[in-house]
Amino acid sequence: MIQKATQTDRNAQNRELREIFVVHPYVAYRRAGKHTDKFGIKHFRVLTLTTSPARCENLIAAAAANADIRKEGRMFLFTVAENLPLLEPAKIFDKIWTMPGISERASLTGS
Repeated sequence: MIQKATQTDRNAQNRELREIFVVHPYVAYRRAGKHTDKFGIKHFRVLTLTTSPARCENLIAAAAANADIRKEGRMFLFTVAENLPLLEPAKIFDKIWTMPGISERASLTGS
């Protein structure tokens, strides 16, 4: 079973630092095996919803540019909030997600 942590992006004043470090703690958490210790799971993914396509692209680019994050890039999925309407929650499984370094959109189910 793959668990997913969901993160809603908030536009920080210091955009550069925010973009670099928004996903980095999850890499350290995964490498330390804390998710297995705390939840008994082997894998997890981090889903990030952003407020605009530009913000989404900036976060993906920042994640892809960081060597530590690039190694774990498939654990991070990004999309714009408008791709996930509240009245259509099943869309979370559609091909609306982008991973750092991968241009093709992905779904949570792998299809």
